[in-house]
Amino acid sequence: MLVVRMTHCLQQEASLNLSVDDFRSVSRTKKSSHNVFDSSAYSTLESASELHEEVLKMFKSGMSSSFTKFDSFLEELAQSGRLLRHYTQNIDCRYSRLDCLASKTVWLHGRADTLRCHKAPGHRTGVDPQSFERLVTTPCTKCEMENKSRQQEEKRTRRGGFFRTDVLLYGEHSPDESDFLEVFQRDLQQPIDALIVVGTRLRIHSLKQFVRQVCKVVRLHSTDGMTVWVNKLDPKPKELRSSIKHEFLGDCDDFASLICD
Repeated sequence: MLVVRMTHCLQQEASLNLSVDDFRSVSRTKKSSHNVFDSSAYSTLESASELHEEVLKMFKSGMSSSFTKFDSFLEELAQSGRLLRHYTQNIDCRYSRLDCLASKTVWLHGRADTLRCHKAPGHRTGVDPQSFERLVTTPCTKCEMENKSRQQEEKRTRRGGFFRTDVLLYGEHSPDESDFLEVFQRDLQQPIDALIVVGTRLRIHSLKQFVRQVCKVVRLHSTDGMTVWVNKLDPKPKELRSSIKHEFLGDCDDFASLICD
């Protein structure tokens, strides 16, 4: 079973149930989330500080919040072996506290518990809420180690980078895009009998195309295959109305209760 849970960038319906900020729940002021999470955030110390403050706030919420009914539903699917993949645009890392679900989760927009080098994105380090502020914007330790090796080999050193948040910002291309595409293609080769799209407006074209492809796989695999759109604000897009059979316009926890009862 494949659950595609692609939310609007940071937090989605399940997180809103826990009173965690969402891009759509923040007023469009100068410091709105769209501006704070813009690719220009690292152009000034002030905007970088605002970004880190928001990421840390979400990270702390994700580490302390209670699990929702829908979270528990997904964890049960993962434990039973019925969950093929869980894609999320949430960044708060709440799912990292659910072992089975975490092992099936792809974080499309990065993780709050990870810092990556601004020059070498493959250089990453894990953080917790306590070490986040201390380590973000510090020199990349892996770049430093590489330069030490180059010095020993009498090679010219290179300018190292600094650690920034792993969270994908508006206007940025994901450094992990090729890895995601590889997972997408691998999943499309699997026998999928269900797809659940939860709490997203599905504005990203590539993800919309992926959902359409998964729907085709579901139809080919089983005449009883289930494709469901779950959203309490937005109906499914016009171009997906023929692909997704069922629509639940309501809270994702209510949907989980309906499925489990």
